[in-house]
Amino acid sequence: MEKYRDLFCRLCCGAAMFLCAVALLGLTKWGLSYISFMGEDELVGFYEISLTDRLWGVAAIVAAAAALGWLARGERVMRVITAAGVCLTAGQALFWLWCTKAKPFADSLFCLQAAQGAVQGDWSAFQQGGYMYRYPFQSGLVALEEAVLRLAGSWDAALVWLRWINFLALMLLAVSVCRIAFHLFGAKAQMVASVLLACSVPVARYVFFLYGNLLSTALGFAAVWAALRWLDTRKHRFGLASAGLLAAAMTIKSTALIMLVAIAIVAVLDSIRTGRWRQLLAVAAAVVFAFLPGKGLQYWYSLRSRVPVQPGTATVVWLVMGLDSRPEQYEFAPGWHTADKRSEKAYENAGFDYERMKQEQTQELKEQLRYWVNNPSQAKTFLRQKTVSQWLDPGFGSWLYLRRNTEPVHAQDYQEQLFAQGWNEGLNPFLGCLQTAVYLLGLVGAVRLMLRPSPASILPALVFFGGVFYLTLSEGKSQYAVSFYPMLLPVAALGAGTLQAGCGLLAARIKKMRREKTCP
Repeated sequence: MEKYRDLFCRLCCGAAMFLCAVALLGLTKWGLSYISFMGEDELVGFYEISLTDRLWGVAAIVAAAAALGWLARGERVMRVITAAGVCLTAGQALFWLWCTKAKPFADSLFCLQAAQGAVQGDWSAFQQGGYMYRYPFQSGLVALEEAVLRLAGSWDAALVWLRWINFLALMLLAVSVCRIAFHLFGAKAQMVASVLLACSVPVARYVFFLYGNLLSTALGFAAVWAALRWLDTRKHRFGLASAGLLAAAMTIKSTALIMLVAIAIVAVLDSIRTGRWRQLLAVAAAVVFAFLPGKGLQYWYSLRSRVPVQPGTATVVWLVMGLDSRPEQYEFAPGWHTADKRSEKAYENAGFDYERMKQEQTQELKEQLRYWVNNPSQAKTFLRQKTVSQWLDPGFGSWLYLRRNTEPVHAQDYQEQLFAQGWNEGLNPFLGCLQTAVYLLGLVGAVRLMLRPSPASILPALVFFGGVFYLTLSEGKSQYAVSFYPMLLPVAALGAGTLQAGCGLLAARIKKMRREKTCP
């Protein structure tokens, strides 16, 4: 029986890595053919490129990543380079905190205004038609911002506090990525992942964005690390830490659900492989617990505002937006904020009747799927453009949102120069090559994991694939994709190590053949 359980787990893990490899193959192929770039007014441009435009840059980065493990020999050297990568990531974030001042915009501003209203006893954001009435799932972020506003004492001071919270979250993310790579694949993978993260400029740059994304992502990554330690040591403190971090991440941003699902899948497969059936009860308890703080905060705000708890905008609305392939809805990125402002109007148009909204939007979803069936070429183009706009924007939209959500304080000329750059200027060509190189290295890593699968080792790749799957179906843009991109770095580091080992074996084989020829 144990033999069959192990075989079943291997098949499941291999199938998951096959799907991840297919997704990475598509991203690599499109990365050598297309570029997406979000410009002014959040309008996305698509540019076709020839194979040679990026091929040599991608090849150079892949070769450098593979060579890094060969050049940096010795544990001490690898630790120094890893620390240098983390420090470089921190330095980039500190630079943006120093040279900009927070100026919240759109949803980040609306959440802060709801928090300020809660401090002042103004509950208009929670009443019918208000922001929190439509999006009650933001209660966790609003509660955090309310606490910061109360502690800081003023709006401007609270913005500074929130930016420093983002910085600490970025450091937690960087450490988690490194430790995940080390735990699964060794010191060389940790070093390469650290360097790749430091080179991925948009990740550190998003320290300016006060919307909970960075904090939730960092908590989710730390939960993945704790879950891996739990699976390895079976110590309860790591399991409890993972469950608590997941609950905190889910409370801040519901997209952490992807990490929760990935951890649950891996834990279930591990239970089947090892026969630890009581572990399934722990997994079920952790899943239930992850939702409790967010629901509790919704009831807490309901009591304070004297507004009954609302279901808010239905989930199907985000699916309708994400799969709307009609060209007339392409106001911004494909599958993101549609021209009819559906996410803002769907609840209101249904008279704030949740069941009616669900029925209307479900019918709309069926019509869109019929449109796909009747217009397959349009659907294919839409999916390609949507994926490219999310995963192949060199800056993951950070240039535009930096300009919209901050005011320059220092280095103003430098910032203006950055904002004026096009998709083929400044750092953008390098960042575009780096993206494609990471996807290619991730593909190599996923193939290796597919050939030698185990529940724990597939977890980072499974989280990344979950992000790709989620953004393919749901409403999304490149700013959302950057939350999942760092989780691919440990897998890309594994791919770099695999290429290095392969090159080493090839070189040894060639030397052996030469010796055999020269020595009769």
